[in-house]
Amino acid sequence: MDKNSVLSLSPDQGALAAREVTLRSGSMKVISVMSASQARFDIEMGRCGVFLICYRLSPIAADELSALFRRRCPQGQIIFVTELPGDERVPAEANVTVSDSSGSESILQALGREPNTEAVG
Repeated sequence: MDKNSVLSLSPDQGALAAREVTLRSGSMKVISVMSASQARFDIEMGRCGVFLICYRLSPIAADELSALFRRRCPQGQIIFVTELPGDERVPAEANVTVSDSSGSESILQALGREPNTEAVG
């Protein structure tokens, strides 16, 4: 498990791209996937210490993948991006929630990271 590596899952390509840029600016390695089956494969491979899930995924898939990630990576961190603050669709296994409206930088903050402005651009 690499605690500096993030598996980012969202069916929204634009959201994935924005989050990837931001996470990389915080010196994170990022694997971005758009489907639950792709995420399942990467979780089984055990490459990532952080699992970032988007509210756009079905709640059932988010719960199943979160449980799988927790079994495969008990010390890993699960971050759930909510549509609105107080969203009730948060998987039980999630460690942290961040609101999509607060921007991708809030994900870095949840990870205790700051963007590396020298690497951006």
